[in-house]
Amino acid sequence: FHNKTYIWPVGFRSVKKMPSLLDANKQVDYESEIRDGGETPLFRVTPLDAPDRFQEHATSSAAWSEMIKLIHQKPNLSVSGPEYFGFS
Repeated sequence: FHNKTYIWPVGFRSVKKMPSLLDANKQVDYESEIRDGGETPLFRVTPLDAPDRFQEHATSSAAWSEMIKLIHQKPNLSVSGPEYFGFS
């Protein structure tokens, strides 16, 4: 998948350390992954210490914004998905 700015290869993975959903005092790895959504890519963010709590959305920004909201327990946070996925 691609647009005029980014290429999103299915199967791409990157890892970023962030506070744990289970213990805010602990840093854990979060895996960002691009999956095949048929017509569009699906962007999934998974905390490796709680893999059942993944966020999956049609944009990288939505996936990471939802995860950041869970991590920080604040409803109105947004982030740059391309930056968190490692594209920029």
